[in-house]
Amino acid sequence: MIIEPTAREFLNSCASCHGMDGKGAGFLTRLFRGVDPGDLTQLAANNGGTFPLERAFAVIDGRAEVAAHGDRKMPVWGDRYMNAEMSEWGPDELNELRVRNRIYALVHYLQSMQETGGNTQQ
Repeated sequence: MIIEPTAREFLNSCASCHGMDGKGAGFLTRLFRGVDPGDLTQLAANNGGTFPLERAFAVIDGRAEVAAHGDRKMPVWGDRYMNAEMSEWGPDELNELRVRNRIYALVHYLQSMQETGGNTQQ
């Protein structure tokens, strides 16, 4: 079974900064002058044609510092998603799995929006 990526999580969590198309022109960029959210459609192209799946996960999650990401201007979505799960489920042992699945769904969508003719698999 192939699970098709959906834009729902991207539109909910990312589009305000990265734009609806992921190219970096979200409406919040007018408020945060000098912050370049980057073109998310070029992640694979900027990584030798290979989508950086684990790095994308780590940057989105944000709970473990990613030194190469530079200053942390992006929200720590791992914490935000965990807070949402805690609000809905309480202290449930499955919350970490739910957070990881939510981030991987977002990463899967980012992978689907790559503008590259090369390999987009890791």
